[in-house]
Amino acid sequence: MFSFDADKIEAEIQRVLPYVGTVEVKRDLPNTIEVKIVEETPFFAAEMAGDTYLISSNLKVLERLPDTKAETTDLTILTLSNVRTCIVGQPIEFVNSRTFDAIVSLYKNFEANYIQDKIVSIDVESRFDIYANYDNRFKVYFGDTEDIDIKIRFLIAVIDELEPDATGVINVSNPHEAAVALS
Repeated sequence: MFSFDADKIEAEIQRVLPYVGTVEVKRDLPNTIEVKIVEETPFFAAEMAGDTYLISSNLKVLERLPDTKAETTDLTILTLSNVRTCIVGQPIEFVNSRTFDAIVSLYKNFEANYIQDKIVSIDVESRFDIYANYDNRFKVYFGDTEDIDIKIRFLIAVIDELEPDATGVINVSNPHEAAVALS
């Protein structure tokens, strides 16, 4: 009990169990160990090298599903490029770390505006040309993530002005004016 190293145990639990998001191990002398675990939830599905990976909202790779298409997972499909490593139990690593930051920022802003469940897919093959499929109704062009909160609020305002069954393309890359092409 006295040589107990909580940090090492926490790190080992996270290494062995990818779905563990956070873990807190506490020793309560004389003979009790308390373990608190918060589970990661998959939000994204991404296809890479012929396999589908389930990925959390903070881009931790949770699971590899060989012979499975991302479309069959009911998760937001994430299209990526320039991935350096994709290892289960670790965050995705990109050639340019700013791509990681752009995707996390995008998700956090979707969540802050309560539309994360409306996002069917996100294409981040270039962090300067980001596209999203909104509710299988609109292809949305964001450009980059600069002013992304304003762009998302602008998108919501534009959609609110359209008919409930409208479909098409919405360009909110300029946070001062949107372009809408209905189909």
